[in-house]
Amino acid sequence: MSIYIEKAKKKFYEIANKHHLLNTKIIIKSRVLTPEEAIGNPDRRDFPLLKGRERIMEAEFKSCFGHVFTDMPGNYTDTLKNILKKKIKNNFHRAILIASINAVMRHLNLIKGTKHCKNNEPEKCARKVARYLKENFKRKKRLALIGYQPAFIEELAKSFTLNVLDLNKENFGEKYGVPVLDGDKFLKDVVDWAEIVLATGTVFVNDTIEKIAKLKPIEDIVFYGVTVSGIAELLKLKRVCFYSK
Repeated sequence: MSIYIEKAKKKFYEIANKHHLLNTKIIIKSRVLTPEEAIGNPDRRDFPLLKGRERIMEAEFKSCFGHVFTDMPGNYTDTLKNILKKKIKNNFHRAILIASINAVMRHLNLIKGTKHCKNNEPEKCARKVARYLKENFKRKKRLALIGYQPAFIEELAKSFTLNVLDLNKENFGEKYGVPVLDGDKFLKDVVDWAEIVLATGTVFVNDTIEKIAKLKPIEDIVFYGVTVSGIAELLKLKRVCFYSK
């Protein structure tokens, strides 16, 4: 398992223990959201959530919710203590853990923005992300976007020289005038080339964060989305997610 997930899990365990949550019979309920529940009805129809490749898993903890993107969705119910003890073997197990961390930390008011934005908010978010990057990475133009996010691609291409990496071969090719490349085959080339790396938080769920962080210091990567909300707080990572709930 990723050293970063292990580190986040250890810090989260300390928080849960401090708040006496480990030994109580509190149930984490995870379920898979429908595309409409997850993202509403945006005008743009090429989001991965609408094409069936990925789904959002939602963990509920004391009426607070935590979302994660995953390509191995499923429903799950267990105690927090058991979830933290469970040996992680695949993306489904990582999704359960990370969604649970997001929901519990939201309950404790340690983080915000753990539910995905809807309708045309991804378009608005893309504009704010572009502004954030221009303000925080002045004079840097070579941008690697890890994860296929069409609203981001179209907006960021206006201000940066952009290469996109993804693991879904259906997305490979030119999109919005930008090359979308195989994230396995071209990871090193693109990250080495880039002055800025903007990565989906899903890299913690699909366990590709280790490969990326060997090429770019993790503290220099900007992560986006709801998935990474808890981990970003626990590990003090950069995160942008302007319209999450």
